[in-house]
Amino acid sequence: MTLLKLPPEARRLDSAPLSEHVYQVIRDAICDGVIKEHDHLVQNQLAEQLEVSRTPVRDALLRLAQEGLVRAVSARGFVVKALTPSDILEIYEVRTFLEIPGSISAIPFVTDRLVARMEEINRGIATSPIDASIAYDLNRDFHAVLLEIGTNRLIQRTLADLWELPVSRRVFRHHVTNQFDAEAMANGHLAIIEAVAARSEESLRAALLAHLEEAREEASTWLSADALVAGNP
Repeated sequence: MTLLKLPPEARRLDSAPLSEHVYQVIRDAICDGVIKEHDHLVQNQLAEQLEVSRTPVRDALLRLAQEGLVRAVSARGFVVKALTPSDILEIYEVRTFLEIPGSISAIPFVTDRLVARMEEINRGIATSPIDASIAYDLNRDFHAVLLEIGTNRLIQRTLADLWELPVSRRVFRHHVTNQFDAEAMANGHLAIIEAVAARSEESLRAALLAHLEEAREEASTWLSADALVAGNP
């Protein structure tokens, strides 16, 4: 496992609690694939790497367990959980149920400037390097443009939280690692942009549904392939 380090600001007196920094470092390492699925995490080893006591490490691991990223293995520490088909299904179910009505509610407020903003972000996606974090942030920003002017603030907050969940980042990172095609991702957004530019609720509903179903199917396909390679049923 790659050596983990805390950011320099973690030890400043006016910084966030040390356990928060430890949590973020371990979480990001898992989401970015630095710490792999099924890796064994031992408190003493992590504390030594990060040059902290075991207490903030234990707190961070317990928090990660609550979020479903790791699981306790009796007195032997924690193990990084593998992604499952249900992880993917749950993400896209929530997005389908909420993002479509949330985006449609924005149609009456669409301006030419908003359409231009979506096109600008999408051009950024098409030319982005093969970097999971950059592509993830651009993709999130693209889908947030409409939601931010929609009428349902609860949908907006819920989906913003969903994008920040570690499982969402893990699913996307796996997608980038397995079959990332920046141009194809950008092309998948064109029908959405066209529907928004036409101020057509019906076209937007169809475009978003097709886009989300395709993304879910792609993610499910590579996860199934990974399971076969690993020898899992």
